[in-house]
Amino acid sequence: MNKKILIFIMIVLGLTLLFIPNERKQPVENLGVEIAAGFDVEEIFKNNYIYEITRNVVLYSGQNKEFTENYSGVGDTIGETREERSNKTEKTILQGMEKIYLVSEKQAEVGIKNLIDIISRNPYVNDTGKFVVCEGKAKEFFEYKIPGYNSIVNYIDGLIESSSNDNFVDKNFSVTDILVRVNGEGKNVVMPYISIGKNGIHIGGFAIFKGEKMVKKINMKDAKIMNLLRGRKTRGIITIQKDSEHYLDLSTISRKKVKCYKKDDKMVFDINLKLKGQVLTNELHKKLYEDVKVVKQVEGESEKELEKQCNDFIYKMKKDIKTDCLELGRYAAAKFGRRTGTDWNKVVQDSEININVSVDIVNFGRGDY
Repeated sequence: MNKKILIFIMIVLGLTLLFIPNERKQPVENLGVEIAAGFDVEEIFKNNYIYEITRNVVLYSGQNKEFTENYSGVGDTIGETREERSNKTEKTILQGMEKIYLVSEKQAEVGIKNLIDIISRNPYVNDTGKFVVCEGKAKEFFEYKIPGYNSIVNYIDGLIESSSNDNFVDKNFSVTDILVRVNGEGKNVVMPYISIGKNGIHIGGFAIFKGEKMVKKINMKDAKIMNLLRGRKTRGIITIQKDSEHYLDLSTISRKKVKCYKKDDKMVFDINLKLKGQVLTNELHKKLYEDVKVVKQVEGESEKELEKQCNDFIYKMKKDIKTDCLELGRYAAAKFGRRTGTDWNKVVQDSEININVSVDIVNFGRGDY
């Protein structure tokens, strides 16, 4: 076919599609944009539940102003919640801009597989939105107001984004990330756990899952170490403290390598952490900036303190959490074979885990004054 004729046909088709009347076109005042979904559940009797899903929607007024509204639906199944919600929604709701999928603690304990299923099957839904677990009901979080924010969703999204700066958080909380981990061998889901306190909404810790169900929540102190041991390349602050007046803080970037092997029929994991850091505060060693020996001393103290914290967490993981929240099983499965029916949570619980930490101070800030 002649090239000019082909171009002419493409132009005609494009103009035709552009000017074809579209019955779905509506004034912006009749539309809403969904930016978050909240998942709540209530157990009526054993293994029988009522689901409530709330959509946080941005609406537009005639004065070029925007505001948010919550639309909830209740049903015996997740599909029924949509049906019930559509009977009381006066706007056409557009999907695809979701930032947050907020899961109540009760729903997380019941399971999240059905939530991931309905989200991942819907081609209009944003699969890069972040999953977060909340204390209490998700619907109540959407109703919470913070001065300066049109929607609480933007605040929560900012919380999750900023958490990666100082707490070694690896931001793998999207729909795709969660789907891979729920179904992946040797993998387990973790999610930020948010609460409403005296000072507003904050990340109080992390929720740990085994399969699709939440089995434990840990405080932020433990979550920081878990994230350090779990992530491949993360950023966070480590502290050496003698007392309230004598301490040193380092802002670090951590890189992790894991070696997996068997010794006397027992699985062994060597976790090697290399951290490069900058001095943030120094109220501990006044000669740090002028004596190489003091620098080496601080690096050694940092390594010793961090190894202790890591070993303390591993003990807690084995004895209390009883779940491979560090995803060490993925390394063993990759080396020794997949689809063998192995319970990697049990294997990791019975394994030997060695921690090796290397700290290198590369920047001292402005130094003393």
